[in-house]
Amino acid sequence: MELEEWFEDRLLYHIVGFLVSEGMSIGAIRELSKDCTKSEFEQKLRREAFARTIGGQHLEDIAEEAIKTRVADKLDELEYGPHSGKIKSLLLLFNLATLLQDKRSNLRFQFDSFKSERWNIEHIRSVTSDKPVRHSERIEWLKHCLAYLQSQEDGDALRAEIEAFLALPAQAALETVFDPLYDKLLEFFHERTDQEADNGIANLTLLDEGTNKSYKNAVFAVKRQCLLSLDQAGVFVPLCTRNVFLKCYSPRVGSVMFWSPEDRDAYQGAIIKALVRFFAGKTEDRI
Repeated sequence: MELEEWFEDRLLYHIVGFLVSEGMSIGAIRELSKDCTKSEFEQKLRREAFARTIGGQHLEDIAEEAIKTRVADKLDELEYGPHSGKIKSLLLLFNLATLLQDKRSNLRFQFDSFKSERWNIEHIRSVTSDKPVRHSERIEWLKHCLAYLQSQEDGDALRAEIEAFLALPAQAALETVFDPLYDKLLEFFHERTDQEADNGIANLTLLDEGTNKSYKNAVFAVKRQCLLSLDQAGVFVPLCTRNVFLKCYSPRVGSVMFWSPEDRDAYQGAIIKALVRFFAGKTEDRI
């Protein structure tokens, strides 16, 4: 009956689901629920989520503005690779906190699909350090670009260059031929940069393993086309991943095909805001 109550309660469903996904046992969660009111139990769960994602000072000992500072500082220090596990946890919690923000919503996060389809983190905007090196990788990357360009009115010259490269025998498809074409495509998709790879959380989102493997380091427009196709087909896509590729967090309406520094900053701001509201207990947890 206790587990059924947690399942039926939308707030408890999401917080307990998060903690279980983080490796906390049901037995340990039940211990937190003993000899306390429901609101006290909820606060204990928030405190546990805070400790596992942000860490440091106990949640109940700091004010909301201090929570914001702590969350912002934590996000700034995280980097893809060394902190990928922590980033995944925070992006999952961001999705859950977003779902809980509006009491009119009855949406529930699909933890079963999230686990079975092995959703993990991936770059929103491609990073030049992951440029395709093997011939097979270059072919696959170019085919994704070509498929996207074939659905657009512009880009005739680039389509022709891609098709010409794809027609070359492997021994002729040298780096000296691929690199100029690669640079032109990054320029076309507004992803050419001489700066260091953007490995912060503001350039990362949750992607399923299949998309990660097949579209690894694809440009934003190609990933967007793929994710929206999945969403339209009724395939599970986390809400915030969908919002990223629809550019719901962007402050101004610009090209939906490119991921700009302004988009990145607005996205990180949205993550901070949602997490702070969650930890401060300002989620609309009753429907």
